[in-house]
Amino acid sequence: MRWKWHVAALLAVCGSPPLQAAVVNPSFETGTFAGWAVIGDTTVVSSLGTAAPTHGTKMAYLHTIGGLDGFAVPQPFLEAFLGLAPGTADAAFGADVVEGSIISQTIVNAGAWLLSFDWKFLTDESPGGVPFNDRGFFALVDPFGALAAFATIDTLIPANFTAGTGGWLHQTAFKPAGSFLLDKTGSYTFYVGVLDIDDSAFDSALLIDNFVLSPVPPPPPVVAEPASLSLLGVGVGTLWLGRRRRRKAA
Repeated sequence: MRWKWHVAALLAVCGSPPLQAAVVNPSFETGTFAGWAVIGDTTVVSSLGTAAPTHGTKMAYLHTIGGLDGFAVPQPFLEAFLGLAPGTADAAFGADVVEGSIISQTIVNAGAWLLSFDWKFLTDESPGGVPFNDRGFFALVDPFGALAAFATIDTLIPANFTAGTGGWLHQTAFKPAGSFLLDKTGSYTFYVGVLDIDDSAFDSALLIDNFVLSPVPPPPPVVAEPASLSLLGVGVGTLWLGRRRRRKAA
């Protein structure tokens, strides 16, 4: 039919629309980690004490309970999962990484998108304690293997914590982790995890939910400065006055 030919011709001229990257099982509503790679002690829950998902009815729960004899895995396994060279995790995180649990996913990107999600940190460490600064982290690796974004949530600032829930002594609010830019074509891999730092005697946990990919908003329109607007007004006024004079002369 003729309309099909027109559509084909239009696509040939304009090109196909960019493919949208997609996070599989972004709010863990399957009740599983389908679409995700995991290591350590990870599970999907519908609640944890008074903590509830920020989207839907499920959220991911990662923790370090059990020490080196439990489910959280020690540094060498974390390094292999993260693609780090053996013995480099301490330098990468700026701390003595003892053990942890991590989830990860690889997505194929085209165009420019912002990745966001929510997280809550829970811990039995004393907030403000150094060097026992357990932490949650997010890392985004671009198609060329470079670190494109990195963020942490930790125990350094006591004011960020309230009395805990779900068996934990302290907790932060469930809050956005930030917006992270994907603007290169190819495969991005992102990691979210929780780490025991310097010891395994006191554990920590991370609740994660609501991964969202949003298109990068267009730049705002250029607005003329007030001086430019006044000059424009003078110019338009001059043109208008000229038109009136020509009409009177006629």
